[in-house]
Amino acid sequence: MTKSQNPVVLTQASIEAGSEEVVDANVHVVNAMYGKLLDAGEIAPAALGSYYVDFYVTQSLEGGFAQYVFTADRDEVDPLIREGLAGMGATAHLELFNRTVAVFDALSEEDEERYLDGDLDTEEESNDAVRTIEELDGEFEELFETENITALNAAWLLRQEGLLVLDEDELEAYIERQVALIPNLEERQAAADEEALEDARTSRSSSVNCAASPATRSRRSPWATPTTCMTARRRWPGTSPRTTATSSWWRTTKRRS
Repeated sequence: MTKSQNPVVLTQASIEAGSEEVVDANVHVVNAMYGKLLDAGEIAPAALGSYYVDFYVTQSLEGGFAQYVFTADRDEVDPLIREGLAGMGATAHLELFNRTVAVFDALSEEDEERYLDGDLDTEEESNDAVRTIEELDGEFEELFETENITALNAAWLLRQEGLLVLDEDELEAYIERQVALIPNLEERQAAADEEALEDARTSRSSSVNCAASPATRSRRSPWATPTTCMTARRRWPGTSPRTTATSSWWRTTKRRS
């Protein structure tokens, strides 16, 4: 994928607020770009890195590495997370991500299914490999308290060369100008319409409510299915108290301050 030379774009309100608002603003901007059919190659690399790091953090806090696995197309998303974590200087999170990936990828098919299904209630059903990755989930929660990934993420965005700060009206106009440069817009729109129809058919035929979102299973957005499609299969571990938020379709809870 060719990397975009376009700048990171944030809102004026976000840079006058805190770290969480900056990260949320980037999520909002990238979602808006995806929604207007811009591809990853047309979005600033740092914006994508920040976006997918935040996605990984949100999924992992909500349901451990298993939830990230369920919701991501890892072939595309893993490298973006690594680039984002390295770029923002989250060295401990990057090291833990790499260790967790290595342990998960080394699981046998049986152990992988056991971990993803959450069937770890009896000693007979557990083993060293599965216990190790469950322990890494706990290590992630502890690390979240000591390496402030939200602050690192926001600071990285704010120091990007050529950072573009816009109000909401200016942001909409900027994205429309970028859309006007898409050489195959009609083709992308037709593909998006076809995907939406397929998602609607899948949703109607499924016993789990997997309502389509603008990013679900799209060629533009490299994760597979929204969290609501997984809840019938995975018993999510308890999560720490966080307040309800809405800045992205996948985000049902905010990060802790």
